Amino acid sequence: MTQETMKEKVTKKGIVIMLCIVYGIVQVLAQVKIPLPEKLNFEASNLLLVSDGDNELGLLAKEYVVLEGKGQTLTLLYLPKENREIDFSVGYRIDQAKKVLHNTSNNTSAEETVGEIWQGALFLTNKGTLSYAPIDGAQEVLIKPFLLEDKRGDETEHYALVKVGLQIWMRDNLRTGRFNDGSTIVTNLPKDQWEKSKSPAMTYYDGNKDNKDKMGALYNWYAVENAISIAPKGWIVPRMEDWESLAKYIDPKGAMTFDYETASLSYTAGEMLKSKTEWVKPSTATGQLLPGNNATMLDMKAYGSTSTSKYFNGYSGLNRQGYFWTSTVSDYSDTKALFIRLYWDSHTINSYMEDKFMGYSVRCILQAPLPLSPWQEVNKEELSLNVSKAGELASLVKPDQFTMVKSLTISGTLDARDFRTLRRFDQLQTLNLSNISIDAYNGTEGTLEGSKVYNKEEIPAESFKGMTSLVSFSASGTLLALGAGTFEGCSALAQVVLPESLKKLGGSNFLNCTSLSSLTLPSQVEDLGIATFKGCTALGTISLPNTITQIKEEVFNSCQSLTRITFSPNIKGIGASAFNKCTSLSEIALPNQITKIGDLSFAHCSKLKSIALSNAITEIGTSAFLNNADLNELHLPDGLNKIGNFAFEGCTSLTRLALPSSLSYLGDGAFKGTAIQFNLPENSLYKLHNGMLMSRDNKTVYNLPVNYAQPVVIPEGVETLAGSAFFGCKSLTHIDLPSTLKKIKAAALSNTALFHIVLRVNDPANITLEENVFGTMDYTRCELLVPEASFDLYQTIAPWNLFKLSKITATTIIDSIPIKVAVKKEAIMVVVPEEYLGEMIHLYTIDGRLIFSLQIQTEEVQVSTSNFLRGAYFLKVGKTSQKLYIQ
Repeated sequence: MTQETMKEKVTKKGIVIMLCIVYGIVQVLAQVKIPLPEKLNFEASNLLLVSDGDNELGLLAKEYVVLEGKGQTLTLLYLPKENREIDFSVGYRIDQAKKVLHNTSNNTSAEETVGEIWQGALFLTNKGTLSYAPIDGAQEVLIKPFLLEDKRGDETEHYALVKVGLQIWMRDNLRTGRFNDGSTIVTNLPKDQWEKSKSPAMTYYDGNKDNKDKMGALYNWYAVENAISIAPKGWIVPRMEDWESLAKYIDPKGAMTFDYETASLSYTAGEMLKSKTEWVKPSTATGQLLPGNNATMLDMKAYGSTSTSKYFNGYSGLNRQGYFWTSTVSDYSDTKALFIRLYWDSHTINSYMEDKFMGYSVRCILQAPLPLSPWQEVNKEELSLNVSKAGELASLVKPDQFTMVKSLTISGTLDARDFRTLRRFDQLQTLNLSNISIDAYNGTEGTLEGSKVYNKEEIPAESFKGMTSLVSFSASGTLLALGAGTFEGCSALAQVVLPESLKKLGGSNFLNCTSLSSLTLPSQVEDLGIATFKGCTALGTISLPNTITQIKEEVFNSCQSLTRITFSPNIKGIGASAFNKCTSLSEIALPNQITKIGDLSFAHCSKLKSIALSNAITEIGTSAFLNNADLNELHLPDGLNKIGNFAFEGCTSLTRLALPSSLSYLGDGAFKGTAIQFNLPENSLYKLHNGMLMSRDNKTVYNLPVNYAQPVVIPEGVETLAGSAFFGCKSLTHIDLPSTLKKIKAAALSNTALFHIVLRVNDPANITLEENVFGTMDYTRCELLVPEASFDLYQTIAPWNLFKLSKITATTIIDSIPIKVAVKKEAIMVVVPEEYLGEMIHLYTIDGRLIFSLQIQTEEVQVSTSNFLRGAYFLKVGKTSQKLYIQ
């Protein structure tokens, strides 16, 4: 079988048949003998292709098999099912008359005898059956390494394969520089750009491409999670559960499921994954070197990772640690993902989370069935049936038609029992329900488990769920509804024609129909249901009929190809996550009757540049436009009352926004991570002060643009810092907090560069702190100045006692941009904003002695220096100060 054929066929679904039937055209099969294990060479790959001339017979696998809790290396022969896909659930030993059964439900193995006497070899007869008895004249089969050929554009890579339990793994680290559609991955970013990037990128250890063939590549996790996969087609980057399954199979007694506390899948099984060589004890280490025994033949080596340390030139861990990404994101932090690590001095399979920008190795695991090349052209079979009485479809179908028919047309009267029968057509690609009617049914023989009631003129729930061969569906007649999950998981379904009589979709009807690119909804549809098109990654455009009044939760969630949607003018509401992760939407115009945008409605729409909000909208829900980095045009309606938490978080291209006077509620983190400049009407409930968005009553600070690069002085009277108010202000190093402060909400000062804080509150016990206020701040590097009278009290209360505590003095300053100072030959020129009129100017010597005071009457003040000695001074205006030097 050519690797190109393998790639073309690898996504087809397998069927189960009797294992004694190996081929459907036995008349061309010679009688052949399988070589004994000692005559086989698995160096190039742990899978070998067995052929008789041009006909492919099966695969030989040298694999680690766990029987009754004990592992051993066996060589097993795996044969194709009738559809030519390899059946990895049953392997035949070629050195004994036994077979190994791999349980598909729990990934365990057991051994059985086959009822024959071992006589020195395993044979395949010309009738397509196995035999352990000698066959005169049997020919030696052809044996060659079975490799994965991975073609991407002008790049071709070959990977050795290895089988463990029911899993097929690449035996090599992934080394491609392209996604599997042929597009290139950004390579060898400089260290500072690598750690800042949130886009797919890759490199080679030490930045040296010469390491590619031996070590493979190092990928950041953004390459792993990319919509276009880095894995070969039909393969995936293993999830954490795939690693757990591997650990459980090879260490059935000691394996653990992933959790952050143990951070391990097994304390001993790492020995079976690690290679025997290329593990080296560091010269300064005291531990014992523990290389692997490579029992699984996965041959995992210590090829290190990228490094954030300034001491390792961007890379570390070579010959000491092996890092492998999983495709599972951490549920602890959205900036981290889960990985597997192996150590030089331990046999633990370590599992934990790490920043997505780290560069780790990738191993891939087969996700789709593995077919051999076809023996002969498969005859396409068509079948047309008329069902005169509901419930009798099964009696009209011959047994072999369930496995042969690919195109089926049915007319007449059906009920839920007949739809259950339709599931038995394993190869069905095209289904036409022509002018049918559907009777009600109450019983246990429908499409769902247990006794259920099924409605008249409704295609029963989950009728075609998981039928991955189904490509085309059409129906006509008097249908009124689709039950929930009708076509869920029909990944090949590309064409759907629904009858004009249809009025209701029950929800999840096309969930994860990844090949569905377009659909015309009948004009009478009134209810779209929940999550109806969720995960339809190929869906490009859709028009909603005028009868639709609500778009419910998650209807178009993760429709990554959806570029345009035409709304019904009668739509009044958009539910939570309705368009979440619609990454191709570039613009939206909402109907005039919509009054509320639900939580996460348009979150992660990364290409959305503009959205026209209707004037009737009064509420924007939590995270409604989260992480829409391209959104640069937005007008908030005049009647808007509420903006929910994190509504515009991550909208980094939105630079200006006018807040209407009607706005009365602003949620925490509503503009988190943005640099928006706000326009406020005169009667607004909010105001701007030194870049900060505040409440008009001066009690709450909501937001500071992330690009604000000056020290911040928060005025007296402020009582609350809203959640995420200063989050992501990477240039914020100094802040002065007022004595009136009572509450700092979640993440308010997280992810900043603060190293100097003035806190004027006399009793720290009066300050309420929500979770994660300072994020991952290193308290020991941040100076906290507190009132002298309260210094001892601050030393007793966390987290304040974790800071470098100092006392506020008369010369305690926070430099602030509103005060502009110029020292000339005989005078100091001070320019202040209008709000500083009436404040006092004080000049102090460097040791804190007051030598001059003046009340500000104009925005420009001149202070004569003729009577002052040359030297350094502090000029203080209100709470803002400037250090200066008089010549």
